[in-house]
Amino acid sequence: MKNTTFRKHGKSAIKFEYRHRNSAWLPAGMLINSPGTFAVAPATPCEAEQIEIRAILLEGNTPVGNFSDAKPVFIAP
Repeated sequence: MKNTTFRKHGKSAIKFEYRHRNSAWLPAGMLINSPGTFAVAPATPCEAEQIEIRAILLEGNTPVGNFSDAKPVFIAP
């Protein structure tokens, strides 16, 4: 698990999504305090991989704006 520092810019929360290579976006977590943590397991157990993460601000449960650009992240078991 990796600590993530972020700014909410006055909004309620940030919702994160991730995807493994060439797959659909999946929920990674919703963070309301900074720093926060969430965990993403590799697609193949015990094998490191690169995934993509994106985020969107929330006001209550309502998305504000668009998702951020997808960023590559390396995860390892």
